[in-house]
Amino acid sequence: MPYSKERAERLTELFELIEKNGDYDAYELTYRAVPYLAETNEIVEAQLATEEPYDKVTLLDSAAIMRYLAEAYDRLGRFAVSVSYYKRAIELAAKLYATYGEEIKDSSGMIYNALKARNYYVDDDCEDIRKQALVFLSEDIVDDVFDTVMKRRRNLKHDPVEMTKEYLAVIDEVDEKIEKNREYRGFGSCHHVWSLKTDYLAEKGITWNSPVVLNPKVRFD
Repeated sequence: MPYSKERAERLTELFELIEKNGDYDAYELTYRAVPYLAETNEIVEAQLATEEPYDKVTLLDSAAIMRYLAEAYDRLGRFAVSVSYYKRAIELAAKLYATYGEEIKDSSGMIYNALKARNYYVDDDCEDIRKQALVFLSEDIVDDVFDTVMKRRRNLKHDPVEMTKEYLAVIDEVDEKIEKNREYRGFGSCHHVWSLKTDYLAEKGITWNSPVVLNPKVRFD
């Protein structure tokens, strides 16, 4: 059955709270959105746990929400987290199409973003994503999306330490400390933020290399 009125209303509230804790112009989110993202996931998984077989509306809504969560974690810069939500969204999208013959909006765009997230730190051929994508997209479309992403993957290097449980366990706290202690914003402020992040992570025993360190020939503004 579809989401109850209570769950639907709470999800609407959560979406509003998530977006309030971000920068609309830069399309970014902050650490403050994390508890609301977590609660959103809990509601969706609770709904799915109570249904079998799944109602079409439940699958459609759940796949869309999982995709939203994946893209939200992308906006947070938490690509190691977003990959799990993309995988869940794609699983649900495949089940939706296999069961009801219905496709979620812009499925190819979801696959594109999933591939980018999976290749953010290390090269990944993503054969599991290809297999599931072929359930609801034609082979020509899937091949085109894969070719586009794989030719341009990892133009910039990012520190794989961001994939570790140790990093993920402290990054909310570190982001909060950065927000409270940064001295300026705007042009060139990324270097200031990265310097603070390096120092605060070091205090946690984590060595983190910023994009400017890993990409010395690239100019960052």
